[in-house]
Amino acid sequence: MPMDPAPGWDAIDTALGRLYPGLGDVAPHFARSDTRLPGQGIWGITAYPNASSPQPHWHLVTYGFSNVFESHPSPDDDDIWTDFEWTFRVAADIDLTQPLPAQVPAWPVLLLQRLGDLVFSGSAALDVGHRIQVGGPITLGSPQTDLTAIMFGKDPELSQIDTGFGRLRFVQLVGVTADTVAAAQSLDNGVVGTLQILESMAKTNPLLITDINHSSSK
Repeated sequence: MPMDPAPGWDAIDTALGRLYPGLGDVAPHFARSDTRLPGQGIWGITAYPNASSPQPHWHLVTYGFSNVFESHPSPDDDDIWTDFEWTFRVAADIDLTQPLPAQVPAWPVLLLQRLGDLVFSGSAALDVGHRIQVGGPITLGSPQTDLTAIMFGKDPELSQIDTGFGRLRFVQLVGVTADTVAAAQSLDNGVVGTLQILESMAKTNPLLITDINHSSSK
C-alpha cells in the first residue's frame, strides 16, 4: 500500500476484502519497484489465494488504470465509465501453510504489466469484449502452454464499485488458444464474438480461470 492518500486503492482493497475476508494482509503484493513488475504503468498487483475453489487459483488485481491516489484528478461526470482495473485468475496449487509470495508464478504478473504498458502508451484499448494475440505463449515462454491470446470479460464475482473518483469496473483477462480466437472471429470480428465465446466457456468454467495446462474450450 502506498504512503500517499489513496482512496481509490482503498476501495479496491475493500472490494477484494469482501470476497476474501481475512486475506488482505497476507495476499502477496508486487509494487512497481519489484523485479516482477518493471515499467511505469501499473502501480501494483495483488494476488489473492483462492484455495477453497473447486479449482484453486490466484486472483490477481491491478492498481493504476483507475485513479487510485488522492492527487489524481477526478474524472468528469461524463467519463466515469472509463475507469477499470484488471483481474486475472490463474490456476495453481496453493499451500496456505507455506509462504505465499514465492508461490505466485512470475509470468501472470509480468503479462499484466506488459499488456498494461500497451494501454498506457495508447497502443491498445483492452477492455471488456476485446482480445489480443500475445505473440507466443501467454507465459512469455516458460512454462510452455498452448494459450497464446487473451480475451477480456467482466470479472464473474466483482461487481462495479464507487471509489470516490467515480465508478470502477473489474475487467478479467482470460487466456485462450489461437483456435478460440479464430472461433470468436467466425462469430463476429469485434466485441460480440469475444463475449459469446466467454459466455460459452463460463458454462463449464464459471470463474473463467486460466489454466495453462489445459487448452481453452468454447
